Amino acid sequence: QAVFAIGHEWFKAETSSDEKAADDLSMPKETRPANKAELERLFEHLEEELDASGFLHVAEKRPGMVRNIRNMLQRAGLTEQEVRTLRGIITSLVTKRRQ
Repeated sequence: QAVFAIGHEWFKAETSSDEKAADDLSMPKETRPANKAELERLFEHLEEELDASGFLHVAEKRPGMVRNIRNMLQRAGLTEQEVRTLRGIITSLVTKRRQ
């Protein structure tokens, strides 16, 4: 009986996560949570520009600072649109600085 109960709970959990994934795809991009690849591209873009600006210049502190930045952004639960907005902000700041 315990095996049946565990199997039933596992099935419910899998079914609800499948339904959530389907719901995410039907959401407008403005409200759809950013996926791992989108967040990774944001992190890489931001870190590249922070390196170029000299913000991450202290080699010993760099890993901790990068980890803190990534953790903050991941906790924010950004949507696809918010990630695009942040990347646009980074690009705008960099473009203005280089002109």
